[in-house]
Amino acid sequence: MGRVVKKNSTIGLLFVMFCCYGPLSIYAQSSQTPEQILEQTFSDYAKFTTYQDQGWAEKVSKGNNGDSHVSTTTFSTFIKRLDKLRREWRESSFTEQGSSVMTSSLQGIDIFLAWTNHYTRMDNSAGSWGRVFGVSGDMTYTIPSIMEIGYYAQVAPRSSFLAHLRELRPLELQEFEGVLCYVIAGKLLADYDYRVWIGANDHLIRQIERHVQSLNKTIDRINEEMGAEQKQDKDWFSKLFPSDLSYRSLTRREIYREIKINQQINDEVFQFTPPPGAKFVEEDNLSGGKDGFWAAIPDRIKRRLWIPLLFLILSFGAVCLVIWAILRKNVAKPKN
Repeated sequence: MGRVVKKNSTIGLLFVMFCCYGPLSIYAQSSQTPEQILEQTFSDYAKFTTYQDQGWAEKVSKGNNGDSHVSTTTFSTFIKRLDKLRREWRESSFTEQGSSVMTSSLQGIDIFLAWTNHYTRMDNSAGSWGRVFGVSGDMTYTIPSIMEIGYYAQVAPRSSFLAHLRELRPLELQEFEGVLCYVIAGKLLADYDYRVWIGANDHLIRQIERHVQSLNKTIDRINEEMGAEQKQDKDWFSKLFPSDLSYRSLTRREIYREIKINQQINDEVFQFTPPPGAKFVEEDNLSGGKDGFWAAIPDRIKRRLWIPLLFLILSFGAVCLVIWAILRKNVAKPKN
């Protein structure tokens, strides 16, 4: 009897170990190459009729003198084939102003920037998408390009940067936020180092990390490679990477959470309605124009600006009184 119990206990223990570690060992021993994993990911995304997510992004830039700047952004994505896209995002620097919004269809792109309270309409072209990349921190690129939504549906398939990664190599499987993931490392244009976390069971992209050590070298090389006929691309590229940021390294992470696929999304979600009080501007003035600096100041600071303004006025008045008193004293002195 004791032997039977011991044997059953051993079998039970082996069964529990298989349930816990079996899937991991199966994936760890997978013969799939990084190229095959990405190809399967592209194939799956191409079949989705709808896509939704809630995401978070972090950008860390460091200068040669050791200074650094960190900014974070939360975002949400709604995609519906054939051509509908909605992206909302809220930047850590301008949380009080609310969320910015971008909607896109074959008819055009509508975009509202919360920090300027401006909105505009663009055509659905490469140059317009370049502007969208710049103002949204280029988060509008990854998923729409894989699903070939909007502008991407008009260009060659596989326009996503993930399709152009080179020197691919598999890293160890990792559990990311409770999901077992393939981790693939690769390079883009010899300057950007990428890591991509892809769900081992569903091939959904969970996280993307990219790092460039020297932005100025990357920008110089790309500008040299762009021909004269690509002036429009050069223009939006220079806006995406201003010269004052070029002598810095850049690390960016994007995390995709609460992913929903092939669930109903009403068309009303993709309708663009400017917020009350928003001002329509031409595309070139979207990022602020003449009043961009004032629009970027949080309201709580604007409400207190009268304090330093009053102090400056009183200080100026006091200085004028002192000067007037000195001049009057000199004038009043009797001549010898």
